[in-house]
Amino acid sequence: MRLFELKKTGDYLPGTVAATLEGVLLQFGDRMGRLMFKQAVDLAMVGRLIAADADIDKVTLERLRDRCVQDVKQTNGQISFRDIMRFHDTELR
Repeated sequence: MRLFELKKTGDYLPGTVAATLEGVLLQFGDRMGRLMFKQAVDLAMVGRLIAADADIDKVTLERLRDRCVQDVKQTNGQISFRDIMRFHDTELR
């Protein structure tokens, strides 16, 4: 009887929608967290591989990091490897 009364007053649907959305968002957040963790592990592996082979001093490394931060800020995080390669091709000419 209580469910019928809630449906009648219109309180049932907003509560159900809110609970459903909360469940979907929690699942989405969990999935995004797992994907970000996987991506961070892959990025760490790439970084270690490059660091093992690269002979870069601290000053050059800091300049590179500063440049990368600026690139990400300017592109709002939408920079691709192809964009970086184009930049280096024009920079080397």
